Amino acid sequence: MADFTIGYTQQFYQSLAELVSWWEEELLFTEAEISRFVTLIYESLQKVGHFPQMYPEVSEVYGFTQPTHRIVIGKALALFYRVDEARQVIVVGRIFQTKQLKLQF
Repeated sequence: MADFTIGYTQQFYQSLAELVSWWEEELLFTEAEISRFVTLIYESLQKVGHFPQMYPEVSEVYGFTQPTHRIVIGKALALFYRVDEARQVIVVGRIFQTKQLKLQF
């Protein structure tokens, strides 16, 4: 089985930038701490490229109309992705703090 390509949405990049700004400005994280969290995010997504179904499918939980998987990173972050089998692409959506309830992919 060939690896899937990871496709990042604009919402992913925007939410990551907002998250990094919050870490820097509000939580006063160091560059090393921020780098560690960003690395964890990307490492989780690289695993998905090898094993697209490895994280739970949660579309019913969140009311999505398309099959959607959730990755929880630590206790504070979650991100969602969809598997496009026909194109062999993983489509990655926004990153959320787990306390957020406004979910749009």
